[in-house]
Order: sequence, then structure tokens, then C-alpha cells
Amino acid sequence: GNLIPETLPRGRLRVFVGANDIFGNGAPQTLAEVNAVRERISNFFGGADVVVMGDVSERQSRYAFHLDQSFILLGNNKVAVARLGEGGIFASITKEAERLQDVAFADLEKYLAELKGENDPKNMERIARVEERIREFPSTRESEVANRVKYFTTEINKYDRQQTTMAKQLTDLGYEISFIDHNVPEILGFQSSINAITYTDPSTKQPHIIFPVYKGQKIANANSSGSLAGMDLIGTA
Repeated sequence: GNLIPETLPRGRLRVFVGANDIFGNGAPQTLAEVNAVRERISNFFGGADVVVMGDVSERQSRYAFHLDQSFILLGNNKVAVARLGEGGIFASITKEAERLQDVAFADLEKYLAELKGENDPKNMERIARVEERIREFPSTRESEVANRVKYFTTEINKYDRQQTTMAKQLTDLGYEISFIDHNVPEILGFQSSINAITYTDPSTKQPHIIFPVYKGQKIANANSSGSLAGMDLIGTA
């Protein structure tokens, strides 16, 4: 998922490689080392043109750690790039942090009920620990939400920088860019609507795209052939 090949018009192969795969032992490399890795990849693919995507001074975003979560080649020199949508970003981050904290509390309560339901004396110590965590949850909620907001804000900003950098790289290579906006919950939920599959029907030569559909999204109005029109997918894809 972090390596995307493309055959250029004259038959030359271009290979896009995510910055994560240019790291050595978890640390950023020098430009000379980056070029050495790029050359090894090029040689492996028989002299391919290798393009390192993203900023090699930092790892790819945790929420778009593969290139197929960041952009998709559509053919005819067109690319769709995932992008952070505008408006109310901090409020969205705060709301999502609060929701996830409440989910964590509900999960603890569910886990406690399961432990008690087993009626196993060996679970008594574990039950006591979980009950203590549940009692502490209300008093620590505010600080835990604040920690989540701080972390998510850092990661969303990193995602935004990464996607902006990749879009510029693709534009500089001559691609025509279309942006697909993603909101904060989608990004934090690893829901990339461009994490799709393109293929061409060998008999009709008709290009197709298989879009992802995530939990909470629905497919409606599929026609009799089973294919989807543009408005048939309810969701950001």
C-alpha cells in the first residue's frame, strides 16, 4: 500500500514510494542516503523513475501511513488526493475526543459485565481493578479529553501538511489534481475514501473504480446491473 507503480505513456515505469520506506531504523536519513535507497528501488524495478512522496524528515501520518490512503491514480494524468476539509476543525477534534473517551468508558462497563457474567473466582482481582478504573473515570475525563485533543490536533496538522506536500509534488509532476475532502472523524477513523481500486475491463476497455464503503455509510439505488452511478454511494467516497 505504500508503493504505487504507474506505466508512463512511452512505457517507462514510475514508482511512487512513501517516505516511511525511506527511513532507516526509525530515524530520518541524509539526502545521500535517501538517494541511495531511491537508486536501489529503481534498480529493483529495472531502472524505474522513483518518486519519494512526502517529507522524508518525518514519518507519514499515522492516519494516512500508506500512499493508497493519500491519493489514487485515475489514468489520463489525473489523480484524486485526500484532503482535510475546511471549517470547525478544532471543534470537530474536541467532539471526537469526547466521543472516544465516552466509548472507552462504555467499553470498560461492558468488559466488567462480561467478567462478572463468567462467575469465575479467578476474575475477582481483575474485576476489582476494572471497578476502580470505572470509579476514577469521571474525575479524569476532562484531563483525558484534553490529552486526546492535544494528540489529535498534532496528528491532524501532520496529516494536513503531508497531503499538501503530496498534492504539490503531484502537481509539479504534471498531474491534474482533484481533491476529496475528509472530515476529522473520518481521518481519525482511518476512513480514506480514495483507498479504492481502479481497473480496466479487458473486453470492453471500460475503466472502473471500486470505492470503499465504511461502517455507517450505505449504498442505495444500485441499478439492475449491480454497478453504481455517481449519486448511488451515500458517503464521502
